Amino acid sequence: MSSLENKVAIVTGGTSGIGRATSLELARAGARVAVIGRDSQRVQATLAELNAQCDSDTHIGLSLDVRIESDMSAMAERVHAAYGRIDILVNSAGSGGTLAAQRRLPFAVVQTPLSEWEEVIDTNLKGVFLATHAVLPILIHQGGGEILNVSSSRGATKGLPYAAAYSSSKRALMGLTESLAEEMLEYGIRVHAILPDVTETRMLHVTGDIAPQGLMSPDDVARFIVRLVSLPEDLVLVDTLLAPFRIGEGAAA
Repeated sequence: MSSLENKVAIVTGGTSGIGRATSLELARAGARVAVIGRDSQRVQATLAELNAQCDSDTHIGLSLDVRIESDMSAMAERVHAAYGRIDILVNSAGSGGTLAAQRRLPFAVVQTPLSEWEEVIDTNLKGVFLATHAVLPILIHQGGGEILNVSSSRGATKGLPYAAAYSSSKRALMGLTESLAEEMLEYGIRVHAILPDVTETRMLHVTGDIAPQGLMSPDDVARFIVRLVSLPEDLVLVDTLLAPFRIGEGAAA
């Protein structure tokens, strides 16, 4: 495994769930982390935790929206200005829909308001495109870097009933990841996607998803992300689906 000491990492959706856990884990591994989130109070709270954990002020927090092109341009510019480089982009910002969260029930397609569809697609797919599009020129100029997209084992591998927008966004994200990975080979930029199974996050509770075989924690996923971006430069993992492992289950009595 290569060292992340002094590497510069951006984490979108870095204030909750997998994104927050990844921000903390990257910092523990020695990276300088830029936490990106829409809620300024949560950004500052996560930033304070990062700096307290490392007993330093080497990390930064930016209140920006992945759905807005000018915000993502500002993100790339401000992080590059702060550190002089960008090495890692973790696209972790995600949404299951605001209205579904408020009523704590998902929507069937026939019930889905256009605003709900657009929020999910814009966050989970357009947001990844905009963040990546903003950072890519810097990575290309540097001659290398890492982009890691957080997809979903259930959303990306089958169409989930009552989650059409989410499934559509996560399946499309895999296509974006695969296309970009091929395009970036000549520049030495690795592009990965991971497909975590159901993880204990805020989104889980608002969408009502269930996992009979057990839940993963955001920390589980974050540790794997850090391992993935620490791989030797000549290695890449493909179709990385993560699921909980329960030792002893299914064994003969």
